[in-house]
Amino acid sequence: MDLVAPDYFATVGIPVVRGRQLGEEDRAGTLPAVVVNQTMADTFWPGKNPLGQRFRFFGDDQPVEVVGVARNANYNGLGEDPQPYIYQPLGQRWTGNLTLLVRTEADPTALLSTVEREIRSLDKGLALDGVQTIGQRLYQGLWAQRTGAALLGLFGLLALILAAGGIYGVTSFVVAQRSREIGIRMALGARAADVLGVVLRQGMQVVLVGLFLGVGCALALGRLAANFLFGVEPTDPWTFGGTVLLLSAVALAANFLPARRASGLDPVRVLRQE
Repeated sequence: MDLVAPDYFATVGIPVVRGRQLGEEDRAGTLPAVVVNQTMADTFWPGKNPLGQRFRFFGDDQPVEVVGVARNANYNGLGEDPQPYIYQPLGQRWTGNLTLLVRTEADPTALLSTVEREIRSLDKGLALDGVQTIGQRLYQGLWAQRTGAALLGLFGLLALILAAGGIYGVTSFVVAQRSREIGIRMALGARAADVLGVVLRQGMQVVLVGLFLGVGCALALGRLAANFLFGVEPTDPWTFGGTVLLLSAVALAANFLPARRASGLDPVRVLRQE
């Protein structure tokens, strides 16, 4: 539950989709009014009009009336599941612990000192704490997610390097084992481009099978990581497409080096060695 002043919804950008916002008319001595979010309206009054519905808070004798329905928002953290929420007018339930929200079109960081100076001019003894922008607050609140993402990114990079080295080693071993065959093919008229294409095609066939199995497992298990994702779906096609292209490019480069070496073999020297 939040205690809010008039213009709160316009300031934070939460639209009221039904009914009205809380305003100056919601003050002490009038019928207590509240705005609920869409999840609360659907949970407690499914299929009914929530406007005009009344209920009591635990310990209160006087009921409150729903005058508006606001769109769902995040209340405790990004990625949380939708939950019921209530907004009450500050004029009807006063508290001394307040949070001032200021909306600006300019750089909010440059405005911090101005806002703090104006508040001090009203009351020099007022205790101010946590004067910062929403961006700074979000940055601090997401340190755990940033740390986890950085570690996962590092592990992913190490895995990519190890996979590229493994592909390079396997392809190099295959080329070394088939050097006599490659020499015979080239002696019979095979061009360097033909040898290059054969080695690349055989190497990438295995990579494509691995990509197919990997994408299938990622799609099946992606839902488990949904709570750790922000602004992207577990089955986002652009993410999967970009990942497949990156892995394909790395695998192609790892196969290309030994394949190029195979295409440059001297058939006469190879056959003499054999």
